[in-house]
Amino acid sequence: MKSKSNFCTHRLALVAGILMAGSVSNALSQVFTDNFNDGNDTGWDRYDTIGSHPAFPDQGTWTFPSGGYRMQAAASPAPSAVGPARIGSLRSQVYTDFYVAVDVLNWNDTIDQSFGPFARLTDIGLGTTKGYVMTYQVGSKDIDITRVTGEAAERSVRQNGEGDITLELGKSYRFVFMGKGALLTARVYDLSDLVNPLVEISGTDTEPYTSGVNGLLVYDNSDTADSSADATFDNYFEADIEPPVLRMTSQSFGDWMLSWPAEASQFVLQTATAMTGNAADWTDVTDNIIPPSDGNPVYSYTFSSDPLLGGGLPKQFFRLVRR
Repeated sequence: MKSKSNFCTHRLALVAGILMAGSVSNALSQVFTDNFNDGNDTGWDRYDTIGSHPAFPDQGTWTFPSGGYRMQAAASPAPSAVGPARIGSLRSQVYTDFYVAVDVLNWNDTIDQSFGPFARLTDIGLGTTKGYVMTYQVGSKDIDITRVTGEAAERSVRQNGEGDITLELGKSYRFVFMGKGALLTARVYDLSDLVNPLVEISGTDTEPYTSGVNGLLVYDNSDTADSSADATFDNYFEADIEPPVLRMTSQSFGDWMLSWPAEASQFVLQTATAMTGNAADWTDVTDNIIPPSDGNPVYSYTFSSDPLLGGGLPKQFFRLVRR
């Protein structure tokens, strides 16, 4: 499975320093990842509320093309009675604050559908599900955050940011959906740039749903009775906190500064001379860290990389680990 582990490193030469930047190493307490390379969705609960009705057959198809996770919902057999076509997959871990990221690889762009990650779902069932969903609307070409009540859209939560975006077939995107208390945020990234979002929207729900499970959804968003839904996902990741980004910037004269967000108070900076998965190879950095203060919204740590010290081409790696 693909992790969200990245590192900052510098390699010293006698004349110049070579920088390879990354972001984070995680050891989160509530973390699940799945890249679907095993060709199954073991550990997921398939969400097919129409198919759960005794009068109707299963409506969903879940497949794994090229290591992706494709969800296809057949047209609703009785839209006026049980609603439009929809299926999904859910995880079992209950979250209060949450962070969900998933790559969107493909979708049927000829039908008016919505797809994206679920969050804080409870009362799961035909006509009863409630929670939140971040979706891309194929018809209106935008991203929205929706409060779901009784398995139907109750209202948009979006208050800040413009959600307009046209996703291009043949390109892959990363959807990020997170909630911290009543504040909900949604972002879309091009996979070629996971630092600068193409879209970011947010909103605060006045009477928020406070906890529940997360997952993925495809949904017929049209008024056509025989319409369906179809999208393919990959590299699902969920946690109870947004993974912080560890940034590395040159301070001139051989000095470098590492910085990471104030919200990452549960993370510890570590260093090693080799990038390994062995915890014993990593040492906590405890000295000379400047904590956040007024006007300084980050932790920072400055160190020297004088190429005349140590000889050869020494390496130094850094990561953030949650404690």
